[in-house]
Amino acid sequence: MPQQPKRKQGRINNIDSSIFSSLFRANRPLPVKKIAQRTNIAWPTANQHVMKLHKLGILDIVKSTRRTNVKITREMLEELRRRGIF
Repeated sequence: MPQQPKRKQGRINNIDSSIFSSLFRANRPLPVKKIAQRTNIAWPTANQHVMKLHKLGILDIVKSTRRTNVKITREMLEELRRRGIF
């Protein structure tokens, strides 16, 4: 049976875009569970994509005892302002 090629980790897909837009519209940090609800995806999928975006430097993860809040990095917001997106 032929092996399937591994997917590239660095590609941004529709799920990543919807997570980013949900956080951008919220204008505040959100827990991963709330992001999953807002984007209509399962929690493990949301968590996996949040971790991917964190590794790319797009999102910050702030862990506390009870929850993991996610926010857009200051650098990304400054880049969006510089480009005139908002």
